[in-house]
Parts: sequence; C-alpha cells; structure tokens
Amino acid sequence: LTPLFLLISVCPQPTSLSLSLSLSAKVFVQSGQQAEWFVPLLRQYAAKTELSFFATHMLPVLNRMSEIQTRLAGQEGDMRVICLQMSALSQQLWGCLHPMCRAPQDLPAAFPQLAQAIGQCIERDATLRMTVCQALQALITDSQEVIAYAAKEGGEEEAGAEQADGDEDSEPTVP
Repeated sequence: LTPLFLLISVCPQPTSLSLSLSLSAKVFVQSGQQAEWFVPLLRQYAAKTELSFFATHMLPVLNRMSEIQTRLAGQEGDMRVICLQMSALSQQLWGCLHPMCRAPQDLPAAFPQLAQAIGQCIERDATLRMTVCQALQALITDSQEVIAYAAKEGGEEEAGAEQADGDEDSEPTVP
C-alpha cells in the first residue's frame, strides 16, 4: 500500500491518519525531506470528523516542529532552509484546523483540549492569527447553525406536543 492510498482510504476517519501524519513529520524532522504532500488531502477530507485528532496527533507534531525551529532559528545555510521549510509546513498544518472545525463530531470533548493551544498560537504567532481565527469562526458559525436547527426542531416538537395536549383537553366545537 502506498501512503497516498492509505491516506485517501482512511479519510474521513482522521484518527486512522495519525500513522501517516506521524511518519511524514518524523521524516521531515529527521531528514529534512519535504513531507507536506498529505496536507492538501487532509484539508480536503477533514470536515465533519473528530476535532480531537488535531489535539492528540497534530499538536504534538506542531510543538516538536516549533522546538526544532527555535533551535535552528539562528543557524545559516542548510539549517536555515530546513527551518523555513518547517515553518511553511507548520502553517499548513495549522491550516488543517479550519476544516476540522467544520461540524466536528466531538466538539464538547475536544475543544477544551485545544483551547489553550489555540490561545497561545494566537498570542505568540502573528502569522497564524488569521488562520486560527478563521478556524474559530467556522467552529462558532457551524455550532450556531446546529443550535438553531436543534432549537427549531425542538420547538416544532414542543408545539406539536402542546397542540396534541390541547386537543385532548378542549371540547370539540360544532360549526
């Protein structure tokens, strides 16, 4: 099985994608090889999945990359190039948060895991603020739509129940 086939076949269950993500990040971090081939696919297939995937699998990779970038920041030559490539990959990985915030299946459980990291990212890295804020906007918008839909459905059910209750209590009228 090729990694590309593996990636496409496991989506939209991103928890199964962790092996590919971890291996690709390790290859990039250890050897400096480009590993961002999977990011556009992840962005495309990550909607309506588990937001906890980002917290449990992508945040550790992003944290490790950040540590390495900090260490390589003052270096020259090839190390500087690797640092810039890692920065670009880091931005692309943070870009995967947006589709994962589109109707996540595990929002109540997953968001507390992400809240602090998102806040730190917004505070610390100006280049990622727009990306992360767009993801939060998508999360809020989709959540509001779900709440509005649930309220509408709940309101219709309650109105139907009240109407049914009212019909039983009232006496029929003859025209």
